[in-house]
Parts: sequence; structure tokens; C-alpha cells
Amino acid sequence: MTMNAGKGTLNLGGGRFGSIDSTVNAGSVRVDLSEATLQDIGITLNAGDLRLVLPAASFQGSWSKGSTVPMIVTGSPTSRRASS
Repeated sequence: MTMNAGKGTLNLGGGRFGSIDSTVNAGSVRVDLSEATLQDIGITLNAGDLRLVLPAASFQGSWSKGSTVPMIVTGSPTSRRASS
């Protein structure tokens, strides 16, 4: 999913995904992955804001963000890896 200068909500809770990749450019996005099953997540955030609700299950992921970009991550994954 790519969001450019817009606002969006993705309710993906309960879904089964191998990989989810998202890029937010000057936008505002809320992604709900609670109760979802996924193996991998990748997020790039540029001049926007993101609210990410994670599942409680273990998975691997990474994110990168530009300067002065707010990011809120909730949930309790048992394995989290981040690069910025």
C-alpha cells in the first residue's frame, strides 16, 4: 500500500498475510493488524504520520522514517526488529 498526500484506514485484523509493505508520503494512515497472522512487515514513512496496531504474535519487520515524523506503534509482538 502506498499513500501519497492522503488519509486512509486499513482494517486488516484477522487476516492472513505473508508480507505487508507500506509507504506513506505526506499522508496519514492507520493500519490495524490486531488478530492478524503475518510473517513480515516493512514500512517507510516520509513526511506523514502512521498509527500501527500490531498483532500479539511474533514476526519480523522493519521501518524507516524521515525526520520529525510521528509514528505510534501499539500491540505486544514478542519479536520486533527496527531500522531507521
